[in-house]
Amino acid sequence: IGGSIFVVPGANSQGVPVAGRVLLGQFTTSGQVNALVNVQVRDQADVSHYAEGLTMTFPEGISGCQDASACNYNPDAIYDDGSCAVDDDCGVCGGDGSSCVFGDGLCTGLSYEVVSSDPLGTGAITYRLFANLTADAAEVTAMYGTDTAPWEMTSSAVDGFYNDAVGSDFGGGINPLFFPSFPNLEFDSWFTIGAEPGDDDGLNSAFDAALSSLDDFNSGGDFIVNTFIGGSVFVVPGANSQGVPVAGRVLLGQFTTSGQVNALVNIQIRDQAQESHYAEGMTLTFPEGIAGCMDVSACNYNLDAIYADGSCAVDDDCGVCGGDNSSCEGCTDASACNYDASAIVDDGSCLINDECGVCGGDGIADGACDCAGNVLDECGVCGGGGIADGTCDCDGNVLDECGVCGGDNSSCSGCTNPAADNYDSSALVDDGSCIISGCTNPAAENYDASATDDDGSCVATGCTYIGADNYLEVNTSDDGSCVFSGCTDPLAENFVAFANNDDGSCVMDPCTGGDCPFDFNEDGEIGSADLLGFLIAYGATCEELQ
Repeated sequence: IGGSIFVVPGANSQGVPVAGRVLLGQFTTSGQVNALVNVQVRDQADVSHYAEGLTMTFPEGISGCQDASACNYNPDAIYDDGSCAVDDDCGVCGGDGSSCVFGDGLCTGLSYEVVSSDPLGTGAITYRLFANLTADAAEVTAMYGTDTAPWEMTSSAVDGFYNDAVGSDFGGGINPLFFPSFPNLEFDSWFTIGAEPGDDDGLNSAFDAALSSLDDFNSGGDFIVNTFIGGSVFVVPGANSQGVPVAGRVLLGQFTTSGQVNALVNIQIRDQAQESHYAEGMTLTFPEGIAGCMDVSACNYNLDAIYADGSCAVDDDCGVCGGDNSSCEGCTDASACNYDASAIVDDGSCLINDECGVCGGDGIADGACDCAGNVLDECGVCGGGGIADGTCDCDGNVLDECGVCGGDNSSCSGCTNPAADNYDSSALVDDGSCIISGCTNPAAENYDASATDDDGSCVATGCTYIGADNYLEVNTSDDGSCVFSGCTDPLAENFVAFANNDDGSCVMDPCTGGDCPFDFNEDGEIGSADLLGFLIAYGATCEELQ
């Protein structure tokens, strides 16, 4: 719903600017003001406009705690922001005192002291770590770590913690009589519950077999216990006094390193009533001061650092301090499809276009024949439609009547006429090869129109004499009908005795002069010319012919 203050437009001039400004309020405070304002503005055309989210912080300058007695006093602050605080009982500025109370109030945390400065000549310092107890009758019975309450000792030094070759994991296991022979042994790094070298030590230990915590520590590395089973060092309550505080402290370990140490510790405390209490998650970073890179040749050299934290780095090939070259990595091959002109370090990512033109692609997929994913059809055509409907192969052939693709019917052709001499019962297509024996002469009495081969069986009655005019070879029985043409006039010179059909070919003996009757043209022969002359003269009178 919100809220607003407003005036009726035009009712008076109070919302009209004076020297370009409209007064919105007055505020009296010793602090810095932050304003967030929204206004409605009406123009000359009586149209409303909205100016929202207008912000301003005033007056300019740094705000903070101006109380010099406060733990967070800021001498640069010119405006007090009400943030002044004091240290709590744990020394935490503005704290509630809970950060240094552990184990149901039996422990106020961890502390350390310097045992020796640079005893090895390497710049390393030997420290001892203590648990601070509030009851002299209390007893530290265990120091432990699990997955939910890790136990850690880490150093910022590159070489980690110093562990002597003849040293021990636990302080009570070191015999100080060996110090003259092994002077560096005195500065070995170790864990304990109250016992120093040479003390009566009843310390026991148990660690998850999967952990390499002590091995890592003995090699100079960090000590970390963070598994479900975890690990611990412990003493039998009341067996001796090693877990009982001396001057309110119980020794937990000695550590020699050139770096800054970060401790994360959990301990079990037994009170006077023999009840156990647990002080978990206690932390301490020592020594105090700035930790950083102390190598002047490093790109992140810290002039203010007094402890090396192992962070020294060099510029990578990209010019990034401590970088891994990733900021300028890429493909430096100009012929690659993913060439990166800005890359300095080749990261092996160069690619080429595949056959489909895809940069770094896999090309034509297995089983496919082109980049579109098509496959070969049965005719070997990429993306083809295969054998067309109605055809039987890729050439467009069809099945012949024998069922042979592109065939010519020859595989099932033959004589399909059961009456034929060469009938083929397996033939489907008649190829015109049928052979039927019989009389093929249409003139024969037993002529067989279906016969293809004459078998000499034709039977016909007629003239059987070869010389006769009506002789037919087919005739097998003579019926006396033979016709012989020729001259049948016995008087003719060319009389044919067996001729029974005069063909007008008779030739008579020639006559000479007027001795030859009817030889009107006196050519010695009586022929057609004489007959023609007779016919012309026929019916005429003698006088007309003279």
